[in-house]
Amino acid sequence: MPICRRLFFDILCIWGDLCVQSCEKFDRIKCKIFYQGDHLKNTFKLFAGDVRAITRHFFAFVIIIAITIIPALYAWFNIYANWDPYGNTGNVAIAIASDDKGYNDRDLSQEAIETITESKSIKWVVMNSGDEARQAVRSGKYYAAIVFADDFSRRMLDINYALENSGAAMSFIENTKKNPVANKIVETAAETVQHSVQVQYLDELFKTVLKNVQQVADETDPESTVNSVVSQLTTLRDSLRQTGTAIDSFTAKSENIDNLLNGIGDTAGTIGSLVENGQTGVSQVQQSIDSAANALNVLEKGLDGKLTEINKQLDELSAALKRLAENKKLIEAGEKWDAMLEDAEDAAGKLHDQLTALKDALPETSATTYVRSTLDGLILRTEQLQSQLKMLKTGTPVSDAAAIIDSCSNIVSTMDDLLVNTLQPAVKAMTDSMQTLLKSMSPVLSSLSVTIDGIAPVLSTTGDTVKDIAAVLNRLKVVTDKGADALDEALAKIDKLKGDDKINALITLLGGDTESYAEFLAAPVKVVESAVYPVGSYGTAMAPFYSCLAIWVGCVILVAIIKVEAEPKTLNYITEGQKYWSRWLLFAIISQLQAAVIVFGDVYLLHCSCDNLLAFWGAGAFTSLVFITLIYSLTLAFGDIGKAIVVVIMVVQIAGSSGSYPIELLPDVFGSIYVFFPFPYAINAMREALCGFYGMDYWIYIGELMIFGAVGVLVGRLVRKPFIKVNAFVEHELEETEVL
Repeated sequence: MPICRRLFFDILCIWGDLCVQSCEKFDRIKCKIFYQGDHLKNTFKLFAGDVRAITRHFFAFVIIIAITIIPALYAWFNIYANWDPYGNTGNVAIAIASDDKGYNDRDLSQEAIETITESKSIKWVVMNSGDEARQAVRSGKYYAAIVFADDFSRRMLDINYALENSGAAMSFIENTKKNPVANKIVETAAETVQHSVQVQYLDELFKTVLKNVQQVADETDPESTVNSVVSQLTTLRDSLRQTGTAIDSFTAKSENIDNLLNGIGDTAGTIGSLVENGQTGVSQVQQSIDSAANALNVLEKGLDGKLTEINKQLDELSAALKRLAENKKLIEAGEKWDAMLEDAEDAAGKLHDQLTALKDALPETSATTYVRSTLDGLILRTEQLQSQLKMLKTGTPVSDAAAIIDSCSNIVSTMDDLLVNTLQPAVKAMTDSMQTLLKSMSPVLSSLSVTIDGIAPVLSTTGDTVKDIAAVLNRLKVVTDKGADALDEALAKIDKLKGDDKINALITLLGGDTESYAEFLAAPVKVVESAVYPVGSYGTAMAPFYSCLAIWVGCVILVAIIKVEAEPKTLNYITEGQKYWSRWLLFAIISQLQAAVIVFGDVYLLHCSCDNLLAFWGAGAFTSLVFITLIYSLTLAFGDIGKAIVVVIMVVQIAGSSGSYPIELLPDVFGSIYVFFPFPYAINAMREALCGFYGMDYWIYIGELMIFGAVGVLVGRLVRKPFIKVNAFVEHELEETEVL
């Protein structure tokens, strides 16, 4: 071991001397790459001195070796811990229990439990009761529990009962305190159970339906069944076509409706002014109606008196005719007969005139229709009475005269009945109705004016609504047309088949394997997964994040253990630039060793799948170079404050670099700032190398990383200068405390 260590030290010293000699050669040919010929030579002299100092001290050498390996251990342990976390979900215990009472000699919960527990992705523990399972979750013994309700089977087998009762068929209880990640796992398991139960329910449902359909198909005449199906399809097709035609009709008329609404809106103002004028005339109308009512009352009394008088005269005339007919003394009674006929004709004429005048006085409106109809009946009977009286006056035989007089009496009696029981109540009802109408007209007209004012905006909204309806109906017509076209195609295919072929096609469908049909209908969609960039394991997917984090941690350890500012004791006239680059070379080489150990350990020790090992190592090496430049410069420029800044940057990048969770799932603040940190670009470059390349993305990420390296150089060479004295003062003050 001493011989090997001495040999390693001699090799490093020889390499340092060669670097110095190279610098002397560059100086001799007056190299103009740097602003002085001694710049590069002094830089390498300082670097060679640092190497000798490390290699000549055993403990310093051991510390450097430890610094090189420790960051890799950090990455490897985290990657291995996340290698396949979801492959061990079979150790996550979830209780499952049933309180189901069964239904129709079926216990579907037990059948479901048997199916669920066959899966080994979760450690299912069957409990005796739901209460026992809940208590086990509360105590922390199990992460969660699934309990089937006491009416689970009935809900599955009786759809009416399930619709009438809104309770849950299953309960899911979880202990959210136990572990946050485990909660997500058990929630996924619960969703899987729910899906399994739903598939089982649909399977049972479709089995029952298909068996019933098959039974009906067996009992039904095949030819009539086919014709019935074709007839129903044809009816449905015709209905869809008619719906499309109706939609076209509405769409064509929608423009006319819109124009009509605009016209109504324009006339709304005119209507409002008319209503205002109507209000001013209400009092006049009221007075007219009062006068009409008084006139009607007077007329009622007059009609009643006239009819009573006529009825009395007809009674006397009837009695006289009877006596004449019995005694055959027409000549003696002649004078009295003529006088009685003249009185009756005069009374009938006056009655006819009064009835006609009353009818003419009433307006032809819906309110007076019934009254005018009654008056027409009375006038007709009065005319009949006048006709009968004329027949008596022309010398009618006594026997016929008695019959005519009886007819006249009947007519008068009918007229009296119409007057008392029909006309008088109708006139009263008409006048009362008109009075009520007049009292209500004023507030109605007032409210009508307000209503007219609100018509315009309503009509505007209605116009918009008509347009919206037309647009929706146009989209609906597209659907109905497609449906009708599909039915046309189906009917055409059926028509092409012969009669026996049609029957056989339906029988094949209805008479097939109901088990297979039910299984397919319960879960008709099958998903095929294919990875565009396949990754061997979850640990491989996490390797870029933890590798970048380990490189950053390694760089932080370097600036924490090795002094960031070179202190040459044997060289004179050393510039700040020479000291910066010489110490940067030391940090860069050690960080490259760290990156190499991390990268090759990921692949060869942990066996992470890697699409391109050289590119993976290149991404790690360049990431390490950028990280050490940035960290070294910040620490050199700001001292202990710079170290604190480096730690803060690391903490922020751990949370918000999208290394483990997609940036879309993180709070918005991380989505806004993560682009200003180097982690995302380094992680993406490593992902390209591990999982597969897409275009020039790998080189784009490397180019974006270079920006952070340039920023680090600017901080170390330019920003540092104003803070040199400040850092010296801060360090002096911290040393004065004898604590920091």
